[in-house]
Amino acid sequence: MKITSNLGTNANRIHITVLATGSIEVTGTPSFEANLTSLSTNALPPFVTINTIFMAVEDIKIRGDAGIPFFSGIVFAGEQFDLSGNGSFDGQVISLSNPDVNGSPVNANSISGSFELTFNGGQAVGNVRLLSWRQIKQ
Repeated sequence: MKITSNLGTNANRIHITVLATGSIEVTGTPSFEANLTSLSTNALPPFVTINTIFMAVEDIKIRGDAGIPFFSGIVFAGEQFDLSGNGSFDGQVISLSNPDVNGSPVNANSISGSFELTFNGGQAVGNVRLLSWRQIKQ
């Protein structure tokens, strides 16, 4: 799946979630925020929920140089990811690093250019919330 877009701004983001059985390639200067939010799964502890923006069985390839696109949510690649240009992620980029499928657009995990990754935004995997505490009084 290829997304070529200059839609959205940091003040007015496009809400989107893409689940792909192949690869996802994004170019341009889009500002995307996860549409699928507070997703819980048995693979994570019960207090962790995630905001999903992109999930691909194969690769995730993101290019953008004209501005700084903003992405808020979890980006998951079953194979590899390739981030190039300028960008800002509020969440996580996760790669399972499965063997490369013949003809997929990325053959190794790489980040080049000027990418800013902020771990805890986008309800990142591993984000811990305080559920209770013990208080002892005398």
